[in-house]
Amino acid sequence: MNGFDGISINQVSVDYDFFVNGVSYIGNPRNNTVMYVSKKVENLIVCLHNVKECLIFVEDGIYIPEDLYKENCFIHSSNPQKDYAKFVNQFGELKRENNRKRRYNYNREKGIWIGENVTIGDNAYIEPMVFIDHDVVIGDNAVVSTGSIIRNAVIGNNFRCYEKALIGIDSFNLAKDDEGNTFRIPSLGTIKIGDNVDVGANCIIALAATSVTEINDFSKIDANVVIGHDCKIGKNVEIATNANLGGYVKVDDDTFIAMNVTVKNRVSIGKNCFVGIGSVVLRDILNEETVFGVPARKIRMQVEDDKYGKKRS
Repeated sequence: MNGFDGISINQVSVDYDFFVNGVSYIGNPRNNTVMYVSKKVENLIVCLHNVKECLIFVEDGIYIPEDLYKENCFIHSSNPQKDYAKFVNQFGELKRENNRKRRYNYNREKGIWIGENVTIGDNAYIEPMVFIDHDVVIGDNAVVSTGSIIRNAVIGNNFRCYEKALIGIDSFNLAKDDEGNTFRIPSLGTIKIGDNVDVGANCIIALAATSVTEINDFSKIDANVVIGHDCKIGKNVEIATNANLGGYVKVDDDTFIAMNVTVKNRVSIGKNCFVGIGSVVLRDILNEETVFGVPARKIRMQVEDDKYGKKRS
């Protein structure tokens, strides 16, 4: 966060004296960050052995190894997501306050708005009516079509962004306050897009809530696709129109997801898979599997050459 040193955790525990300067996910924790752990991911506690000076809101009943208390502050709670959300709202406020002090430049000749500290590579072409927010990086030979909005992103070379794509918008990540009213948790992660990636018209690529929403090299995203927060899309992945991926979904290399597919949050899809049209994926899919249906079920193993002419091994 530009111009931000961190928040002292003394406000939640007087036994520790360090600052946290961002958020992270228990599955990929970083030093000096805040996170929460519910029982559905308590198996990931082992990831904390490699970090220090973290503030962790943890659900009551989860066992924490004694040695982890030496380096990190744990706050036990019946609702760790709520307590986490209340704490990180401070980050959201500081980010908004900082951004209000920054300026946007309107390029009259090209008809585009660009924020501060933006890097655009050689031979890139940005069409009129595009908005590029502060600190965005776009590589060489990019084409960004009219109406697109790009925030919080680092993008590689040969990027193709079609009309009205929304990249880096706040994720749909909610909690409830003490009165039971719903409020939105700030999205404080980033977007990382590799080389030779296509993002179709009207796509939504949600900003990571805590870490990185990632699309790797040569992946192609069709029109009207929604990629949820903190998703990891591998290399050479193809996602057809109107597919919808929930938060924390992982899609491994060389997989094809057909049109109108819905993937439940936190599901993993393996390498070289085929997900048939209109499927609803509720469970993990292993490498080389073809699935179809509501809910999606395996219908056969991949063969050497499928009817679409793709070689799958």
